[in-house]
Order: sequence, then structure tokens, then C-alpha cells
Amino acid sequence: CVFWFGRALLTMSNPFYPMKVELFGRIIFDGYALEFMRPKVQSSDFVQSRIEWLSYPWTETNNRQANYSERGGFGAGFATIVPLGVLYTIFASFRGRAYAKDSFVLTLLSFLLIGLLAFFLIFDQVPRYSIPMMAFACILAAPLIDVFLGYRNLIFGTLLIFTFATTSLIAAFSPLRSLLGRVYRGAWTRAEVYGYPEIIDRLPPGSTVLNLGRLHLNNFALSGKHLGSKVIPFFEQPLYRRKEGFLAPRISEDFLCQNKVDYIVQRKNDYYDYIIQHRQGHAVPRQDDQLDDQNPFPRDLDAGIPLELLFDEAREHPTLKNPWRVWKLMGICE
Repeated sequence: CVFWFGRALLTMSNPFYPMKVELFGRIIFDGYALEFMRPKVQSSDFVQSRIEWLSYPWTETNNRQANYSERGGFGAGFATIVPLGVLYTIFASFRGRAYAKDSFVLTLLSFLLIGLLAFFLIFDQVPRYSIPMMAFACILAAPLIDVFLGYRNLIFGTLLIFTFATTSLIAAFSPLRSLLGRVYRGAWTRAEVYGYPEIIDRLPPGSTVLNLGRLHLNNFALSGKHLGSKVIPFFEQPLYRRKEGFLAPRISEDFLCQNKVDYIVQRKNDYYDYIIQHRQGHAVPRQDDQLDDQNPFPRDLDAGIPLELLFDEAREHPTLKNPWRVWKLMGICE
């Protein structure tokens, strides 16, 4: 993850771009508020309430049903050893053990403390930003592992190997199944891997694509096979707050012309299917402004804007729940 933070720092002067980082109302790194990019209740994938972070990872909620990843927690091996190991190292430091005055240990403890404070005060408990902090925690757990190995080297060593081997196998299950599925189907193209329509790869180089969908993962995919298209994501669009309390775009002809938009891409319902209500714990139901399957027109776009429907996945797969659609603007800005 150092690469991503470093690239963002060099290109945007913000290692966490596009997320805006502010503390007590003071902007530290400029960008966009977390609410513009993903639900603020993302922490509910891991804990039922914010107070449960105090007992994490001993109590863990896996709402995404992901196996030990940045979306699915750390697993039993981490929960058993690492938190206790960190506490042991802190305790030993105050008791004057040999490594208590080690500047390396003190540096790691300082980074871990800074990371914890940043996790709660700045990053709004987005788990993926805690990955570097967890690396520091694993290193700090090494002294306790060394103590255990000193007591029962063979027994504890074997248990440790089996614990992390089991966790690794479970974590590898989903990506391995996905990889084997691609091998079986021969699905090696970028469009098949990322799950977007192949027409995106055939757009003229330099095209501007408006992504009228909330899923942030699609922004990179929609830049095309050769990364030749500019994508306007959700958080760079004019937004208003819906009656349900969530942000939604409202796209006008002026906005399309000002940003020289060539194509509009939308995956039906990806915004509302992605959002999870913190109180109710289920997806927000759609009750209005659905896409019309018989005469599809982009949701959140002002009426009357001339478009040509280039691709409609619903026509090829009528039973598909959330089909992709691609429109071309018809010379409104000339």
C-alpha cells in the first residue's frame, strides 16, 4: 500500500486522495469528504456500533461475508496473538526489559498510537486505512511469540504455523475460486475481470465518460483497457441531498458541456444497492425514479438531453438485475 500512498502524495499532495483529511475543522490534506465516495457507515461491516471497536478484533461482524481481507476482518490467528502481543510489549517497556529502551520498539509504538488516533479522529474508521497500523502491530507482537516459543517451542511453533496456514487458506479461497473460474471460462480480458461492458474499451482515446453510479470501484474500470478515457466519478458531480438523507447527483446540460462529456455510463441501481442503512442494516429500497427498461434514460440526468443508447445489457440478458447501459451525447455542446 506504500505505492498508492506515495503516488497520491506526489501527484495530488495528499497521500489519502481523494479523501479529504481534516482535524478539528482544519484541513490537513484537501480532497473530498468521505460521504461523497462511500457510505459513512462502512464501519458497520466490522462492528455493530462504534463502541465495539474497543473489543475488536475479539468481537467481529462480517456483514460483507468476505474472507479475511480489508472487507472481512483479520481472523482468529490475528485476534489470538497480535493484540495480546502489543499489550505485552507495552507492559514490558514499562517494566524495563532489555528491548524496552530500544528506539525501534519505541518508534513502532509511536506509529501505532498515531495510527489509532488517526483512525478514529481523521479517517472515520475506514478499515482499509488501518492496514499499515496492523503491520506495526504484528511486529510489536514478536516479543510475546518469542516468549511462547521459549516455553514450548515445538508445540507453540506447530500451533502458530497451523493457525496462520488455516487463515491464509480461507483468505485465499474466494480469489482462488475466482481465478479458477476465469481459467475455466477463458475470461482473461480486462472487461471480464472488472465486470464492465467491452464497449468501454472501444471508445475513442481521450473520451470523457460520466459515471452515473455510486460504486467507486467502477471509476478505474471505466477508464478502459488502455486507460485512455477520463472518468468523472460520483464525488466530482453536482450533488444534492435526497429525502432519505443520502447524496445523489443532478446532471444538467451545462455541466455536461462544461466538462466536455462524450459518454454516460450507468449500472442500474448500483447506488442504492450499495448503500447500507446503519439503523436498519439492509439495502435502501428503490421506490421512485427507476430506469425505464422499455425506454431507458439515465437516472439523475435532466430530461430532454439528446442521447443515443449504444449498449443495453438488459436486451442481451433480460433477467439481469443490474444491467449496464452506455449512452453517447448527441452534439448538444457544438
